[in-house]
Amino acid sequence: MSNQYVIGLILVAFPLNMAIYHAVDRWFQRETEAIATGVSRGVATSLHYRWMQLRISWFGVVGRQIAFLIVLSAGWLFLGRSMGDEDARLLAYACAFLTFGGAIGWAIVCPFWYAHLASILRQAEAD
Repeated sequence: MSNQYVIGLILVAFPLNMAIYHAVDRWFQRETEAIATGVSRGVATSLHYRWMQLRISWFGVVGRQIAFLIVLSAGWLFLGRSMGDEDARLLAYACAFLTFGGAIGWAIVCPFWYAHLASILRQAEAD
C-alpha cells in the first residue's frame, strides 16, 4: 500500500473509533445523571435502585469504556508495528497513545466520580 493510502485510512478510522467512544460516553452520562437525580428515563427511582445502578450498571459502562479504549489502543499499536512506512507508523502510534491516554484518564477519574455519586446517595439517605 502507498503511504498516502495508509495515512488516509488511519485518518478515516480514528474518527470512526472516536464516534463509538462518544456514543458510550453519552450512555455513561445518562447513567450518571439517573443515579444523581433519581430519575431514569422519566421515571422516579428508589434509593435502593439508584445504589444498584451505581454498583452494577455504572461500573459496567465504565468497564466497557476502559476496555474499549485499551483494545483500540492495542489495535493501533499492532497496526503501527506492521507498517513499513515511518509516517504511517508514527500516525498509528499517535492514535494508540491518544486512546491509551483516554483509558488511563477514565481509570483515574472514575473513582472520584464514584465517590461523588456515593456521596449524593448517602445524602439522599440522610434526607
